[in-house]
Amino acid sequence: MILKEIKERSGDICSKGLRVTFTACDLRADKVASLQHYLEAEHGIPQWLTFDARPGEFDTTFAHYLPILQDPNTARLAFLDQYGFKEVDANVFAALTTCPTTDILFFISTQHLHRFADHPTIRKYMEFDRAGDYYHAHRAILEWYRSQVPKGTEYYLAPFSFRKGSNIYSLIFGSGHPRGMEQFLNVAWQKDKLNGEADYDLNREDFRDIEPYLPMIDMFGKPKKKQIFEAALEKAIRDGELTTETALYLYCLENGMLPNHASPVLSKLKQDGVVECAFMTPRRESLKTPRAFRVLS
Repeated sequence: MILKEIKERSGDICSKGLRVTFTACDLRADKVASLQHYLEAEHGIPQWLTFDARPGEFDTTFAHYLPILQDPNTARLAFLDQYGFKEVDANVFAALTTCPTTDILFFISTQHLHRFADHPTIRKYMEFDRAGDYYHAHRAILEWYRSQVPKGTEYYLAPFSFRKGSNIYSLIFGSGHPRGMEQFLNVAWQKDKLNGEADYDLNREDFRDIEPYLPMIDMFGKPKKKQIFEAALEKAIRDGELTTETALYLYCLENGMLPNHASPVLSKLKQDGVVECAFMTPRRESLKTPRAFRVLS
């Protein structure tokens, strides 16, 4: 899947004279060799792509690649399938947050962590409060990772969960740049129009993500996550905590929302005479050139 995505962008890569390195690591040498043979025989590896496959322990391999991941002059995506949860511990995660142009995506066995959250083996690596509903377990795990971001570090995190049978699994995405987080959230909200977090109904309300039913959802009220966000955003603006377009934009991302989710609140506050603003949706360009925004009362 990764190779397919890379090859679909071959036009841009070649026209800009770029080179891509695709690294794959696993503990078992036979799996690494099998992958390399499969990609070469079935899909072909372009000349502009270096395929670097190697066996090895995670900690040794991670230490080898960390300086490359930390290089600010190259863009990277690190995907970690842990076969568990213990590899991306507090130290590894803290190191990943120091990689300014590396986005991370790692797989966690959410339901296992939720079920055994109080077990000494789990708490040796992660200490978090068990979610009341295992449907929401990824939120508790996400908050633990957020608590591990070093103070003063700008870093954005968001989850997406999958249900397979009775089991729940999750991906945690991390980026040191708002653009990376906005791109991830765009995909997440396309997959889950109610919460942007899962491919199942988080609220257990049996809503179906089918276009004809969306107007019906609006008739019965907005999904809870959007209601909570809108109330919190309105309070933050009225209390003077958010005073610029940039602050509004980042507030959306930090809460797992898209910038356009702020539009109903800004429209209401503008109509009520609470704010003056030249926009209804904050945008990423505000990081460099914010538009006028002022709280009147």
